[in-house]
Amino acid sequence: THIQTGLVGGVATSAFMHGEVRVHEQIHHARADHLARHLAVVGVQSSPIAVAHRPLAALGLLLERTMAGSPPTLVVESEPGFIQRIWPIDPRSSSAIVSELSDHPLYLIDGHHRGAAATDYRRLVGPGTADMTLCALFSTDELANFAFHRVLPPSIGEIRTVRALTKQRAQPINGPDGIVEPDDAIAMFDGSTRQWWSLHAPTVDGVVSSLADLAPTRLASRFDEAFGTLGSGGLDGPGWRDVVRYRPGVVPLDQLVAEAEARNDALFVLPALPIDALTAVADAGLAMPAKSTYFDPKVRSGIFLRRL
Repeated sequence: THIQTGLVGGVATSAFMHGEVRVHEQIHHARADHLARHLAVVGVQSSPIAVAHRPLAALGLLLERTMAGSPPTLVVESEPGFIQRIWPIDPRSSSAIVSELSDHPLYLIDGHHRGAAATDYRRLVGPGTADMTLCALFSTDELANFAFHRVLPPSIGEIRTVRALTKQRAQPINGPDGIVEPDDAIAMFDGSTRQWWSLHAPTVDGVVSSLADLAPTRLASRFDEAFGTLGSGGLDGPGWRDVVRYRPGVVPLDQLVAEAEARNDALFVLPALPIDALTAVADAGLAMPAKSTYFDPKVRSGIFLRRL
């Protein structure tokens, strides 16, 4: 039901280091460190990092002509209905592609940890093959972004999850469609009672506007208020950041609800963020909470290999 066309190739690792590839989400540094060590040991990049650019007419025309000029050299149906078709770009077009992209920022849309790992690896090994990073570039007007929902267990430490979150201005509703003030509330499903709630989650004070109004920011603020900000073995023991799980919006809602019922979890249904919100945050040099966006389809691993 969705088609997008991208350009696969090497992007200068320095672009990640110097902000020419702009990020929009926070990362877990231990994860990035692990991936950097993986690159050092394995010596191959096999998962293109997905980055986006604003629509560029000349580049789009080049891709269209390439696809129209010959059949694809490789067609891979890695799973039912998910098909990737690969065409080689005429090497004589390389300079035109570089020129077309040179005055425009790139936005990292999927692979924040791999991007950080590429820069860590470049610092580790110095100049050479690490100067380039395998990427897939897409136009922002072709991307499909979905919500990234949150799931919390019945309790966090000694604090009951739903009780802590419904103390202030939470209203019982019949389902996510029962939200009457979508800019100020988030739908929460309590798996232990099968009750839906409209959770008051106002704009966050003291945060720049491009972040303060976003649902992931507002919900993280409510979690901080209810459970405290510490986690990962802090003085107060495990916090919500240690136990939160993320479920993408491509999973049917009834399946997520059934999962929450089976585990007595609390499910928080977030809206998908528009691409303009991503670019605004990235252009400002800011970062959304982790797992704020979920782009699908994703570039699969293993079709392209780049030896380091």
